[in-house]
Amino acid sequence: MPEGQFNINPGKVVLLFPGQSSADPGMIARARAAHPAANKIADLCVNVLGEAVANRYLGGNAAPLDCNRDVQIAVFLTSQMYLAALADEGVVASHSLGASLGEYSHLVEIGALDFASALTLVDERGRCYDKSPKGQMAAIMAASLDDVVEVVETVRCEHDELFISNFNGRTQHVITGSEAAIGAAIALVEDEYFAQAAIIERSVPMHTPMMAEVGQEFSVALEAAPWSIPSRPYHPNVTANPIANADGAAIAHLLARHVSEPVQWQESVAVSVKDFPDAVHVEVGPGRVLQNLFHREWRDRECLRADALKGADPAAHFGELVERLHAGH
Repeated sequence: MPEGQFNINPGKVVLLFPGQSSADPGMIARARAAHPAANKIADLCVNVLGEAVANRYLGGNAAPLDCNRDVQIAVFLTSQMYLAALADEGVVASHSLGASLGEYSHLVEIGALDFASALTLVDERGRCYDKSPKGQMAAIMAASLDDVVEVVETVRCEHDELFISNFNGRTQHVITGSEAAIGAAIALVEDEYFAQAAIIERSVPMHTPMMAEVGQEFSVALEAAPWSIPSRPYHPNVTANPIANADGAAIAHLLARHVSEPVQWQESVAVSVKDFPDAVHVEVGPGRVLQNLFHREWRDRECLRADALKGADPAAHFGELVERLHAGH
């Protein structure tokens, strides 16, 4: 639907926090240029990670995305910069949710974790993921879930390690497995189902049983984190069911499960749209990955983004976003 058609009450806002598939080398630079409040996050990052480590992500125009840890930290910091900028402008959300890595920004936004604790967990999560078994992830587009299930079952006859790891939409899902299994699946998808496939991760086979030991290792850090009872429901992707007054043990358990179980993004958005039918959804992070997954039945709800994307003026774009969010308030 054309932008600019709605008047939006800031109390009717749902924030969407993307995962690491939204990585872009210029994302931190754009976030810092969008609003002065982003620099508060940069300063906090130095306090948590140390100046030498923080400079790897904050210095220059591009973040070093050499490993999974780098990607996770950079995407998390970008989302937090935009979140700080929205808060500084008085934008209040009714609800929020994140896909995978984005859950850590969601947990900060609802008060279950402070920024420093969340960044520490994201850092440890990346370290654990970099020690994971090797595998690939591929997005399958313009194919039904039934077709994707058939592809996985067919390829599994020769390659055991292949799973559906992300239930993203009616016609877009992610399969994950060994390099050989992904190669065979892509060939089948393109040759017999006339669908498209794109590899989105070449190292870490996230959200599959291949990551079970990684989840067990990471659970130690999750259980030790200083959790607080959140001010609003926690919305875990692994179940898609929001939980009111979730305690730390419950949150840690769900986050550990999420390492080796699928992302239920389609169901998560369906719950959000049902519970907040009049809200505008704002993607708070690099790109517009999550709003691109909105099914056509949800297209009558406006989806905005904090990121100006490549080639646009970050400050001007963010200023226009804030003006629109405050319109009619």
